[in-house]
Amino acid sequence: MQEELLNMAWADGDAGAFAHALSVIARAQGADDIAKEALSGKGDLDLTDLFRIMSAFGIKVTFHAAD
Repeated sequence: MQEELLNMAWADGDAGAFAHALSVIARAQGADDIAKEALSGKGDLDLTDLFRIMSAFGIKVTFHAAD
């Protein structure tokens, strides 16, 4: 479920949609206050926050060449 949500948001190419998808996952997993604040939309989500949050959720990113 998490994978599908993130893949759909990523495929849209919309950073806001991807951040929202992470926020939904954070709420579902009872994320800590730092993750909630970073994903609240009230601030900018930087790469360090993104990597830390994804690691905490057990999410791994892989890259493939575009067709």
